[in-house]
Amino acid sequence: MRFALTTDQDDLRHAALELVRERAPLATTRALTDAGDPQDPQVWRDMVDMGLAAVDLPEELGGTGLSTVELAVTMEVAGSELYPGPLMSTSGLAAGLLLGDDEPSGRMVRRLVSGSPMAAVVTASPQAWDAAAVTTSARLVDGTWRLSGAATGVLGADIAEVLVVAARTEGGDVAVFAVEQAAAQIVVEPSLDSSRSLCAVVLDSCSAMLLVRSAEDRLRRAGLRASTALAAESVGAARGALALTVGHATTRQQFGRPIGAFQAVRHRLADVLKQVELATSAVYLAACHVAADDVAAAVSAPLALHTASDALRDASAAAVQLHGGMGFTWESACHWFVSWSETNRCLLGTDATRLETMYDQAAALA
Repeated sequence: MRFALTTDQDDLRHAALELVRERAPLATTRALTDAGDPQDPQVWRDMVDMGLAAVDLPEELGGTGLSTVELAVTMEVAGSELYPGPLMSTSGLAAGLLLGDDEPSGRMVRRLVSGSPMAAVVTASPQAWDAAAVTTSARLVDGTWRLSGAATGVLGADIAEVLVVAARTEGGDVAVFAVEQAAAQIVVEPSLDSSRSLCAVVLDSCSAMLLVRSAEDRLRRAGLRASTALAAESVGAARGALALTVGHATTRQQFGRPIGAFQAVRHRLADVLKQVELATSAVYLAACHVAADDVAAAVSAPLALHTASDALRDASAAAVQLHGGMGFTWESACHWFVSWSETNRCLLGTDATRLETMYDQAAALA
């Protein structure tokens, strides 16, 4: 199978890349983070105005009406500059739980498309995109839904205005709810990543709005979409780390010539490039499967995330090593790619759970 971006998809990539490089390059994010707040609301506003926050959301709800492939294109571009804003938490994760024919979720999509509110997904664990793992409870009390539960590692909950929560009703069904952020107890957890926040969230009988009444299948499809989006962001970050290292290897002089002229350096960079290209292929295969609602997405999406996570890990490690002593300093950008690698790797489960899921699904399809 040969895959190549269409002209329209390539135009989208160039437009997104121009915006991110001009308004949210890594150098700017580093400066904002050092100043105490890595978030630039105007950049998010510009992304919303360009339609980047809603590329695969339905046109009738204000989205662009494209597919998961275009979502992957957007996420890859954002990852290349380590954009820390709400694009992943809102568009990559939360929006997937709202895609459907339910009127309440449709109203929430319209709010997301308008750029407000920013949203975060709350599940009991990274594995809770599987309906069987949902532990948050939902009770109907005097006509109002009340949610109780706890979650850790929730991306961007501290900057979200709304939390999108998967919870189990008293009847045993899994449903999706919206909770105002102010109603929840949120604590930012310690993390290597200083530009993005992972939060512990506690819901203690919080008032909630029902969005999707029966959401088991929605949760499954949203999990595949989220895995593909995160994989695309990781591939973009891996490509960014590789570009940083190649730039250093072509300018850093040793023994009268660039260090990139030495075979050991060239071979290490070639190995990283091979991994990045393989991961890119895996990402866009998964994006095509998810867009077509193909059963093969159950295998290709976790495979893409696993492959992309490995590519980012190795690209960031190579960046540190090939920059020499400079690679370990705070002034170098290398450690940013390392911290993003560690964060992305744990957002939607572990290596073991992804591989187990992939093997189980492959066996089921055999």
